[in-house]
Amino acid sequence: TNNWDLGRLPSVLDTVAIAGSVPHDPQLDANRTLAALVILPGGTLSLNGYDLTVNGTASITGTLAAAGAETIAFKGDVDFTDGSFIAATSSVVLAGEAAQHFTAAGESVYRLTVANAGGTVTLADSVTATEFLCTTPGAQIDFAPGSAYTFARMKLIGAAADKIVLRSATPESAWNLAVSDWHYVSRVDVQDSNASGCQTL
Repeated sequence: TNNWDLGRLPSVLDTVAIAGSVPHDPQLDANRTLAALVILPGGTLSLNGYDLTVNGTASITGTLAAAGAETIAFKGDVDFTDGSFIAATSSVVLAGEAAQHFTAAGESVYRLTVANAGGTVTLADSVTATEFLCTTPGAQIDFAPGSAYTFARMKLIGAAADKIVLRSATPESAWNLAVSDWHYVSRVDVQDSNASGCQTL
């Protein structure tokens, strides 16, 4: 508890800011939920095998480090600009109930899941992931025009009356999709995708 300026561990109501150049970089000791997360340059948060939920925004200009198959659920906007992400085999879940923006800024993800049916999820720049998943009927995912979305495996399953919708963030401007391994796509409505670098879907 001496690491924290309030003299206690953060609670679900706290916005946590992790500075650089601290004597001991924080690491999770249990599954934790935070109101919002800021990792400043030089700062590191290690998940240490535990899951993390961030109910608000996450701004990461330091390092977020997974050790294995942890789940990081983000319910607000996420921005890795000038930061780094050690993905291991973790899952990043975009699980908000309103519009969300995800900015990868060149950081790769192992498993990226969209589980938000309450608002459009915008992937604001190119994303590279081993797996890209969405099984949430009615989800809408917008892709940045001209950006490249590169996945080894992809699973998108909507519903007959509630398809998953994939769109360009700028209508009639193409976004680029490449899937190198297996894919399963059902009940998905797609526009403006250039999948010339992909297997036949």
